[in-house]
Amino acid sequence: MKNVFVNKATRQTLVLFFAQIINALLGVAVTGVNARVLSVEEYGLFSFALVLILFVAWFFDFGLFSAGSRIVALARDKIEERKIIGTLLVLCFLLGLGFSLALLVLSFFVDSLFSSDIGTLLFALSPIVAVFPFQTMFVGVLRGSNEIGKLATYTVLPRLLYLGSLLAVSSLSSLTLSVTLVLNVTTLILATILLGIASRPILRGWRERLGLILTETKQYGLQIYSGTIVDNLTFGSDKILISYFLGTVAVGFFSVAQTLTMPISLMSRSLAMSVFKDFTNYDRIPLKFNLLNFLWLVGAGTVLILMGEFLLVSIFTSKYFSALAIVPLLTLAAVFTGLNQLYHSFLMAHRRGQYVRNMSIASSSVNVLGNLILIYKFGLMGAAISAVLTYVLNYVMNLYYYQKTIASLRAVRA
Repeated sequence: MKNVFVNKATRQTLVLFFAQIINALLGVAVTGVNARVLSVEEYGLFSFALVLILFVAWFFDFGLFSAGSRIVALARDKIEERKIIGTLLVLCFLLGLGFSLALLVLSFFVDSLFSSDIGTLLFALSPIVAVFPFQTMFVGVLRGSNEIGKLATYTVLPRLLYLGSLLAVSSLSSLTLSVTLVLNVTTLILATILLGIASRPILRGWRERLGLILTETKQYGLQIYSGTIVDNLTFGSDKILISYFLGTVAVGFFSVAQTLTMPISLMSRSLAMSVFKDFTNYDRIPLKFNLLNFLWLVGAGTVLILMGEFLLVSIFTSKYFSALAIVPLLTLAAVFTGLNQLYHSFLMAHRRGQYVRNMSIASSSVNVLGNLILIYKFGLMGAAISAVLTYVLNYVMNLYYYQKTIASLRAVRA
């Protein structure tokens, strides 16, 4: 156990983990400000609008960023990394334009499809949401290059700027639904510009590296992308179906419960990102990483269940008390989410895109089907049950494909 806390991977994990914790605390503060200032119905609309934006954003990846992350991880030096980033920026520009156009078209139909009132807001936001592909790209690139310090900064900075802008605006005038949505996107743009400057991308000669990225995307990235598309259904189906069956107020309750349970898996994500580059040279996941991950998840989950009521009422006020009923189940789902992270990172590091795709299709199909049936019959509790079933299945499949991978790696090296 002493060695666990002195090696590079652990130090980087702790740096990223603390950044994730700070980001989670900032997220709770942001949610608290929005939940207190906005009405329950407005907060539900706010959550629903963000889900739709992120739901559409996931489609504008095409596996390019997974491929780019792996190419950066295998780059010989920092100059080559900067050249790859420059080429990815050109591709991001094109994807951002496509995303803005897609959201613009969606804004004309969303109100009639979901009986909501956010079409005008989405129309207004469509020009600036082009930043989201850039965000996805930078997270993947920083993971691949193992620049955990920059990744930690980029994890915290957008939300820190967002919280600061919320407090500033609310002190000067009333905070409205449209204002908080615009601030959410514009602060992300500012943080992304700053990171882009710090990354010092080399744009010269980007056409020469375009073929390398497209080839890796075709052979590996598209497999991850096809799984991501199905994962996207999992990410958005719960809140979209909650809105459809129960209304946008219920979306607000579900979002509050998710905000409480989300920090549980943060250290697991931090650890998985920190060791991604190292995993390209490992033939198995070191036991110490799995042990550390398991102990954290069990401890954090236990604390949250014991203190759930106190935290919910203290942060979000008693008007969201109805969300408390689903906190234990979402806590269990978060624990299994954390257990999956190391295996997922290992499989991606070893180019097992087909395995990741298969898991995404299976678990996401269960989630969407579960949401359709269980939300209709059991309301918010049904959505929470569906989340647990999804991540338990994903964990079982991760174990299966992990064993297949280490067996094949040992056979090759033998």
